[in-house]
Amino acid sequence: MSRATAAVCVLALTIAASAAAQQVEPSRPAAEAKPRPAAEPTQAVRPPEPPGQVVNIRFDLTITDQTGTAEAAKKLVSLLVADRQTGYVRSSASSERTGPVRLNVDARPQMLPTGNIRVTLSLEYPSISQAVTVIVEPGKPIVLTQTADPLSDRKVTVEMRATIVK
Repeated sequence: MSRATAAVCVLALTIAASAAAQQVEPSRPAAEAKPRPAAEPTQAVRPPEPPGQVVNIRFDLTITDQTGTAEAAKKLVSLLVADRQTGYVRSSASSERTGPVRLNVDARPQMLPTGNIRVTLSLEYPSISQAVTVIVEPGKPIVLTQTADPLSDRKVTVEMRATIVK
């Protein structure tokens, strides 16, 4: 048998095997048919969020950064945001000693029927990255975080006060 004849035979057997593998199973009578899987449950449709109240909320964050017994450095970030809206502050600087430094704050408040404020707040500051949702009483300060640097005696405290501005 020549090479060409052997190649044709192998090709013919390959095509025949492929065709046999692709044959569809004969259809079954309706009584034997597999039941269709139930449709996947759909997620509950959320009703639209009600519009926010017609007030602004000012957030004053005081970041106290202290190393050892040295005098604490304080940074103040203020942000004014309407009820149920999102606001953010982006601040950055760079120095030869520290390189780029960022101070980022995001806030999304929601006035509650009690008069308190639920706020989702995120903060990025050197060695701190935090996201919290807290309930605050207007005008009352709340400490959001106190952190200690794992390598030094540096301590950073973040305090927030929310004020309703009508």
